[in-house]
Amino acid sequence: MIRYIVKRLLMLIPVVLGVTFLVFTLLHFTPGDPAVNALGATSTEEARQAWREERGLNDPFFVQFANYCKEVFLHGNFGRSYSGNRSISDEIKSRLPISARLALLAILIDFLVGTPIGIISAVKRYSALDNILMLLALFMVSMPGFWIGLELSIIFALKLRLLPASGLYGPQYYILPVISIALGGVSAAARMTRSCMLDVIGSDYMVTARAKGVSEKIIILKHGLKNALIPIITQIGGAAAGMIGGAMITEIVFSIPGMGTYMTNAIQSRDYPVVLGCVVVLSFLACIILLITDLAYAFVDPRIRAQFGGGKKKSKKEDA
Repeated sequence: MIRYIVKRLLMLIPVVLGVTFLVFTLLHFTPGDPAVNALGATSTEEARQAWREERGLNDPFFVQFANYCKEVFLHGNFGRSYSGNRSISDEIKSRLPISARLALLAILIDFLVGTPIGIISAVKRYSALDNILMLLALFMVSMPGFWIGLELSIIFALKLRLLPASGLYGPQYYILPVISIALGGVSAAARMTRSCMLDVIGSDYMVTARAKGVSEKIIILKHGLKNALIPIITQIGGAAAGMIGGAMITEIVFSIPGMGTYMTNAIQSRDYPVVLGCVVVLSFLACIILLITDLAYAFVDPRIRAQFGGGKKKSKKEDA
């Protein structure tokens, strides 16, 4: 298991470097002059030239990329933003926990709500309840998160005045944005759970368990769900990797100072170092989440755990 984790962590290096190079290249050749964006259209050419020289923008492309990688991966320094000249590392440190909390709460809702709905639909397959639940899931998964956020704000904040519509100053401020982010994931988790449960619900071991007189609840939860968990974990892990960005537009709708808002504002103002720093951090976190997803397979399926742990020892014994 440890060797597998180390191997996967080493594989993160070329992945993150590749993402960094791709985004760095796209931003480098994007039309527009960063000096003009930072200093304004009324600035002199001498001031712009001095500004570019100070930030190394006059160096060759590969020299700029090498210097950036050295600062980021060796010193953890993402540079300073063009607008405001603030430390990008400090901004990410303050904003990332906010987006991470939103993502974690949304993921928990996805699993705790979407999975039971999928199980109920599978057990009551082709019934009126199944059709209603799957119709609602199809409707919710088709709706953009920002539209759901706007509707929730209008209903619960503007009309009913039950919940705050913006900011993040207490537990009650998390309710609407988390629901906006989670509803699509709940629908996807419910549909995936239903599909996986239908694949295993008629399996031979399920029929044998019923023949032995095992209660239906134990059959569904212990035998059925356990064998259907791997695709469900895959779906939730992929959703978690996407949510870590804070569901950018949702953060803007609710005026949440997270990674999504920070990155979106940087894109609008062409603050390229901020965009690049956010992409590098989010890509690294996405790789870590996918690694955790792979490791979760080992705890669900003992066959995968055996491959991680004792595959080579077993083969040596067989050779002897």
